[in-house]
Amino acid sequence: MTSGTPYIIAADAADTKVSFSSTASIELPTATDEPLDTPTADGILLFQGNPSFAEKEVHDVYVLNDKGTAFELREDYMMRPFECVLTANAATRNVLKSFRLADGNPTGVIELLRGDFRAWGADGLLHLRSAAPADVHIYNVGGSPVAHLPALAGDRTLRLPAGIYLVKYKQTTIKIKL
Repeated sequence: MTSGTPYIIAADAADTKVSFSSTASIELPTATDEPLDTPTADGILLFQGNPSFAEKEVHDVYVLNDKGTAFELREDYMMRPFECVLTANAATRNVLKSFRLADGNPTGVIELLRGDFRAWGADGLLHLRSAAPADVHIYNVGGSPVAHLPALAGDRTLRLPAGIYLVKYKQTTIKIKL
């Protein structure tokens, strides 16, 4: 393993213990101004840490609650030294305000990540992705229709004025801020 390189570690059983040891000394920064990595557009959550002895201000991150039972979305958060948080793209943050772990299995997240529809705002555009043809309705925050996309399948991008929109797909409505 190399310092500064991210690794994913997986185990077959929830009770598997992992230990790390080092024969070399490691120099830890007293503070870092490096921003957190930008999450990808595919809805994957990124596990990221503060590798310094100083607190670090971060925005739009999921933080483990005090009981250790759920990750909750925080707009503004001060990470403690060596603390870790989860980050996600805007589409995920719009529909997932918190999630919890039960018996080592995520609940509520898997359906979102493997869902057949996604909607998110980025760079002033509304992005839509549908795995199967279905009607998509877009409303402004006042409830007035903005667009109707019959039998949307695949990717579609719409340029809309800045604002808050409600995207309805089947029985799901997603709030998007552009």
